[in-house]
Amino acid sequence: MKRLIPLFLAFTMLLLTGCATIFTPKKSRLIVYNGYPKHAKIYLNNEYLGEAPFELWVENHKLDKENLLEVKADGFKTAEVAVSLKADAGYFILDLVSIVGLGVDYYTGAIYKPKPGNIKYKLKKLD
Repeated sequence: MKRLIPLFLAFTMLLLTGCATIFTPKKSRLIVYNGYPKHAKIYLNNEYLGEAPFELWVENHKLDKENLLEVKADGFKTAEVAVSLKADAGYFILDLVSIVGLGVDYYTGAIYKPKPGNIKYKLKKLD
């Protein structure tokens, strides 16, 4: 029985290797809620995405560490929201069991999630 414990621990460590890579989708969700004015135009890194309300599933590896989300509407000041990739604390803690898994998750980008993931806006009118 005592011989099975190290074998069980080794097997468990292999299962947890790169758990963010295994358990998370390759895409992350960004949501822009309908604010004021309604149906404002949404841009991410100067690329037009659509009108609010807007839900975007973006591949993690396509996001930079720092991204700029802009909300624009005619007659209103543009709102800018910095969207950055942050390591998910839960996966980081689980990956500490296996340093190899931590390396895999950082390399694949699976450990990162965009913050903020939910964006609300209220544009101010131009003077």
